[in-house]
Amino acid sequence: MSIRKKTLLAIFATLVVLIGVLFATSQLVIMSSFDALEREDAAKNTERSRSAFHEVLNGMSTKTADWSAWDDTYAFASDHNRDYVESNLLVSSFAAMKLNFVVIMDRSGKMVYGQAYDIESNRMVKLPGDLGKHLSPDSKLLSHKSTDSSVEGLVMLREGPAMIVSQPIVKSTGDGPIRGSILFGRFLDSEETKRLSQVTHLSLTTYAAGNTSLPPDCADAFKSIKAKEVRTSPRSENSIAGYALLSDIYGKPAVLVKAEMPRDIHSHGVQSVNYLITAFLIAATIFAVVMILLLDKLVLTPLAKLNKLASYTMHELGLQ
Repeated sequence: MSIRKKTLLAIFATLVVLIGVLFATSQLVIMSSFDALEREDAAKNTERSRSAFHEVLNGMSTKTADWSAWDDTYAFASDHNRDYVESNLLVSSFAAMKLNFVVIMDRSGKMVYGQAYDIESNRMVKLPGDLGKHLSPDSKLLSHKSTDSSVEGLVMLREGPAMIVSQPIVKSTGDGPIRGSILFGRFLDSEETKRLSQVTHLSLTTYAAGNTSLPPDCADAFKSIKAKEVRTSPRSENSIAGYALLSDIYGKPAVLVKAEMPRDIHSHGVQSVNYLITAFLIAATIFAVVMILLLDKLVLTPLAKLNKLASYTMHELGLQ
């Protein structure tokens, strides 16, 4: 093999090794940094979806407070005046407040009003059948020790998870004695999840505990994730998912929130690595061409001439 071919082969092999090292380094350092940033961003967005749920509860709590600290409600909890129901608890009232049910309990723990509302059909329906087991006199929803007490969170019902706010019934001034409890409830169903998706600008899906048809990734998350933890996992080259648990009022896992997001940060990382490698290839090609031309002009050509001259001289001297 000629010196020229050996030199070209050495330069080519060196470039291949350098490209391999650059690619491995970019994957280990650059892409790992982008992926870490992606996971952090996905976790923040998932936490934002959980915060949106708590904001809904806060909004329900504010509406409940308007009704719980009201002289008319205070009187109704004692005298059960039907005028209060006919004047205030109308279909339009449920629709305006986006409530699925309202319950009013007196001081002894007896239900003096309980009605549910079907948003889709816009009509009153019966209360969820298993709501009563959460309304015993000593239940958490009715255990108000002070006039500013408030219990809010999720309760698992046969119809699905429900967001509930319970507050003590007091006078409009906020003074007692406490005369009972009023509860506002809204189901965390597909429509409510869709509304939360619009608010957070995220693709959200909710899965109730005990669901037997969970996707594999959600089933794994339910088993491994802790109450206040957020997990993230790439689903494909184009999307990443975040998972967060919502507990019920008793502290038990109730709902898994799954937030899916496009992998924009990962895509930017891949694009950056591609730009880097492309730029390196262009620079390496230019370097190789310049090196070959310089070697050919300054080393290989003079060396070939010298070799040719030496061969001719040795031939003339009879040494060959």
